[in-house]
Amino acid sequence: MAIKKTRSTFSLSIPLDKQIREMSEQTGIPVSRIVNTALEAWLKKCGETTRTNAMAVIGERT
Repeated sequence: MAIKKTRSTFSLSIPLDKQIREMSEQTGIPVSRIVNTALEAWLKKCGETTRTNAMAVIGERT
């Protein structure tokens, strides 16, 4: 799995990080936009509790 939840944080695996950077370079789409879009899609597939907890963690970092 590329995205891992560890307690209250999320981490990306190194291969996924490299793929995202390559995709950004090839398409010209900023890395942050690619990551945000992927995270939103992933959260839509999660249950309500996971989505609420993840959004709380994201909110704490902004």
